[in-house]
Amino acid sequence: MTPMKIEKILNGDSVKYSNIIGRTINPTLDVSWYVIEDFFVMEQGDFIVPTDENPEDFINQMDAYCESKIGQKEINFAGVPRRQYDLLMTKYDEEWSEFCFLYYYDGNPFMDIEEKYSFDDDFYSIDKLNLSDMDQVFEYYAYKDDGIGYIETIIKNETTFCARLGGKAVSWVVQREDGSMGIMYTLDGHRRRGLGEWLCKHLINDILKKDQLPYLHIWKENAPSIALAESLGFKCHSEVVWFGIKNPYLEDRRGVVLDQNELSTLFDIHLETMDEKLKSMIDQDFNHLSIHEYRESIRRFRALLFFFMPFMRPGDYRFFDMHSKRYFDKTSLIREIDVFEHGYGDIMNDSVLKQLSVLKQPLRARLILDAKRMATFRFASTSVKLMPIDNEQEPGCDWSRQCDLFKQFIEKDEQLLGYEEKYIHSKRMLAKKMKYIHEILMPNHVELENINKKLEAFQKHAKLLHDTCVNLRFVGKYELDDEPLIVKLIEDHAFYSKASDEAYLEVCRAMSEYMGEKK
Repeated sequence: MTPMKIEKILNGDSVKYSNIIGRTINPTLDVSWYVIEDFFVMEQGDFIVPTDENPEDFINQMDAYCESKIGQKEINFAGVPRRQYDLLMTKYDEEWSEFCFLYYYDGNPFMDIEEKYSFDDDFYSIDKLNLSDMDQVFEYYAYKDDGIGYIETIIKNETTFCARLGGKAVSWVVQREDGSMGIMYTLDGHRRRGLGEWLCKHLINDILKKDQLPYLHIWKENAPSIALAESLGFKCHSEVVWFGIKNPYLEDRRGVVLDQNELSTLFDIHLETMDEKLKSMIDQDFNHLSIHEYRESIRRFRALLFFFMPFMRPGDYRFFDMHSKRYFDKTSLIREIDVFEHGYGDIMNDSVLKQLSVLKQPLRARLILDAKRMATFRFASTSVKLMPIDNEQEPGCDWSRQCDLFKQFIEKDEQLLGYEEKYIHSKRMLAKKMKYIHEILMPNHVELENINKKLEAFQKHAKLLHDTCVNLRFVGKYELDDEPLIVKLIEDHAFYSKASDEAYLEVCRAMSEYMGEKK
């Protein structure tokens, strides 16, 4: 099928294909096409919209498409006709669905709309949303799994209108990246004042001025939005469905080049694992091993997050970085005492053991309370959004990204050199992240085996050195009176310092050789 034929099909029913047209004319979006004869699928981000000009062949054509996405866990459809959904449900398992009405506006621009709006003694001014409004808009946004970075992108790139009172945005509506109107919300205390209608008229006029079609998808149960749309002159075109299906052709493709969707699937696995390990930690009454496994699940996720940071929207990265670190930190203090006790408990006197037990009691009580709150938020209900990645040289990432991390490991941080505990911890965590990345994404790379062995050796010595630093800090902070313990800690500190230095230099040499060969 030629681009001209695709365009002819789209223009044949511009309302039905409004969400495809809106995406294709948006210069900020990366839209791709899957085309076989007279069948095509538009792909953008996590969603697809297929054509069904030949309904009798639709299932076979979609089956071939799913098979081509062998590494993709889920196929998500964006506002497609109800008949497509009904046909696909005869063959595939549904993951999720939301039923909407497609409304469109074919009227004239609204005349004489005021730039200011008054209600009783309140005077509202019209404005654009800005980044200082991002957190508030996301707070009231229904689809949290899109990530706060989605709101950031909308504010930066798309048309937005808001009503401000005293400088604060109290009502807003935007044109989404697919050209539709949405994300409309009015704060309590400002409803039933006509603000939504006022802002929608401004947005409709702006869309018409760009020679585009004002349209929107409204959830079938959202009676207030339906009433507002019809009062503005929108007409209902058809019922459409946003939904996802399980891909029956899913295969684990780690060790080969991963595309954008496969990486998102990989992230989903680690998001689910963090939830599972949290539950396991609670079920096992917060014992030493369960806390360790929970922390390791977060570390693995954060390794992927760190590695793919350049390919994520900044807002999404900040959201996941903040949440995962906050949950990790909930276990940090009790874990530090736990590690101290497990490592040196056999030489501690009874007084120190008792003192550590007393210190752990309030930390344990706090962790139990925090864990209950943490369990109300499920990482699995969110998803990581990745921008398109050109990854022809390395699985899951450009080779240069890996070398960026190698260089970061080799470079000395002069600011941290005077803080040995922080410095060794920063290098140790970077080594751990890189080794996780190699295990998760590049398990079969023979040329990385030597570096992995050296990373493991450094990590082992660096952990012991860091733990000793922490233990010495505990001794001083809580005035633990145990001379043999203190002597042993000082001896271990000297030994692990030397071993860590030697292991660090070995890793640096191996990384430098690897990067030199790759040039």
